Amino acid sequence: SEIAFKIINACAPVLISRASPTTLSVELLRRFNILSVIRAVNGRFFVVNGKENIRL
Repeated sequence: SEIAFKIINACAPVLISRASPTTLSVELLRRFNILSVIRAVNGRFFVVNGKENIRL
C-alpha cells in the first residue's frame, strides 16, 4: 500500500505495476479513482480499477 500512497500524493491518474496489489491498495486506488493496471508482464495485464477510462 506504500506505492498507492505515493501515487495518491503525486496526483498521478494511473498506476502500472508488475506486482499484485494488496487489498488495502486496491481500495485506496478505487477511492481516489486511479486507473490501476497490475501484473503487467509480457504484454499481459489486469485492470483492477478504472476500466471505464480505457478506450480500445
